[in-house]
Amino acid sequence: MESVAINRITNAKVYIDGNILLGQVEEFDLPDVKFKFSDYKALGMTGSAEFFEGLEKLEARLKFNALYKDVWAKAAEPGKVVNLMMHAQQQEFLSSGRAEPKPVVIHVSGAFKNVPLGKFKQQEPIDVEMNMAIYYVHLLLDGQSVMEIDILSNIYKVNGTAVTSI
Repeated sequence: MESVAINRITNAKVYIDGNILLGQVEEFDLPDVKFKFSDYKALGMTGSAEFFEGLEKLEARLKFNALYKDVWAKAAEPGKVVNLMMHAQQQEFLSSGRAEPKPVVIHVSGAFKNVPLGKFKQQEPIDVEMNMAIYYVHLLLDGQSVMEIDILSNIYKVNGTAVTSI
């Protein structure tokens, strides 16, 4: 009988330029890596095809529960690149029990696109969302590099191997 592994991540820590944002970030939406494809058709072909052309722009979103001086000071400088790191533990559940948790680390670098001052309602936490243009993403699972994208350096790697120039 084949064993099924169920993986779960239920919490994470977020750091900005090496400083922890513990208890400050409610949500962290990391970039969706979307591939660009272009149509190709030529004489003699019975149809058309799509081929990889590069990546769409990368964006991230952070939701905060209050205004934090250190974060807003970085965000208020247009074009200033900041480094974010998300660190989590991935739990793996097997039919034989729970395995050792494995680290999940995602590094992103980019610039804030907005500086919100919040939406205030009586007796409710404020709702503050910041968006970032992302230039660099690096996903590490259990200490191994799975995907690395550096738009400005023209790097796109999967499992440490260059896939294509972008």
